[in-house]
Amino acid sequence: MKKIKFSIIIPVYNEKLEYFKKAIDSIVNQIDDSYEIIVIDDGSKEKEIEFYIKNLKNENIKYIYQENQGSAAARNNGIKNSNGEYIIFVDSDDMIEKNFFNNLKSVDYENYDVIFFRYFCLLSNNELEEHYITSGENMNFDYNRILEDILYAPIGYDNYSFGALWGKLYKRSFIVENEIKFKDDLRKAQDRAFLLNLFLKKPNIKYYDKYMYVYRKENNNSITHKLNFKMIDYYERLYKYMIEITKNLEDKSVLKFLEYGMVHELLTMTVFHSKNQSNLLEKRKLFFEIYDFYNLKEKLVNIKYNEINSRKGKIKLFLYKHKFFILLYIFL
Repeated sequence: MKKIKFSIIIPVYNEKLEYFKKAIDSIVNQIDDSYEIIVIDDGSKEKEIEFYIKNLKNENIKYIYQENQGSAAARNNGIKNSNGEYIIFVDSDDMIEKNFFNNLKSVDYENYDVIFFRYFCLLSNNELEEHYITSGENMNFDYNRILEDILYAPIGYDNYSFGALWGKLYKRSFIVENEIKFKDDLRKAQDRAFLLNLFLKKPNIKYYDKYMYVYRKENNNSITHKLNFKMIDYYERLYKYMIEITKNLEDKSVLKFLEYGMVHELLTMTVFHSKNQSNLLEKRKLFFEIYDFYNLKEKLVNIKYNEINSRKGKIKLFLYKHKFFILLYIFL
C-alpha cells in the first residue's frame, strides 16, 4: 500500500464547479502523488461535483457524502477519514501553488506541528495580493501575538492571518492526540475557534518563507458576505466558547480586542449590510442590543488609538467608543 504523507481535506456545499475544478487541478497536477484528497460533501443539492470526481477516476481522491451539518462537521469527518501524516485544509474555491509538495521537501517539517506559508489573496480583478511575514523563516514566534491575531487584534504580523485555517500544514498526530476538533454548532469563525484551541496547546511551529497557497478573496457567495441574521446567534455561541477556553490564560491581555472585533464583524453582516431592508429605527435598536450584549462600551475603554494602524481604523474606533450610530451607519 502506498504511504500517504499528506491528507488534503476539502469540504464542499453547492460549490461552483468552475472553482472546484481549479482547486482539484492545482493538486492533481503536482509531480508528487504521496497525498490523498478527501472531499466531504456537506449535503449538496447539485451532483455536479460528485459526477466530476467519479469521472476523474483518480485513486487519490476520496469522496464522502454527509447530510448537511455545516463545514465544521465536514472537516471533522475529513480528519476522521484521513490517513496522512500531515493535514492541509483547502477551501473548495482556493488553490495550492505549483510545486507545493516538491517545495516541502526542502523543509524539515517533520520536526514541527504546524508550518505557516506565504500566501496570495486572489482579488476580483484577478490581481494577486501578497501576504507574508517580513522577518522571514528565522523569526521567533510569540504565542501571545498569535493568540491576539486569532482573537481579533487589528495589528498582527505584517498583515498575516494566523486565524485562517488555510495556508498551513498540520501534523495529524498533534490534532488527534490533543483532541482538537471543530465545533459543530459554530457556523461562522470556526477556523478561529479551532486555531485558538490548537495554539493554546503551544505546538512547535515554523514559518516557511515561500508562496504556497492562493485564497480566493473575490468569492462573494461566502457566508461572510451575505446578509444573515442567524449570525447573531452564531457569534453569541462563538463568544461564549472563546471566553470558556481562555478562562485559564495567565495573560488576559490577548483578549483585549475580542469583543470589538466580533461586534464590528457581526454588525457588517447584519445592521450595516447593504441589503438590510429594515428601517433606521429597527437597525438602531439592533445595533444597541448587540453593542450592550458584548458590553462594548466598557471593553473599548482599554483600547488606545495608537493601537490602530490606519486613519480609517482610528475614526471607526472613535465612532464606536461614542456610540455614534448614524455616523457609523454612513461611514460603514
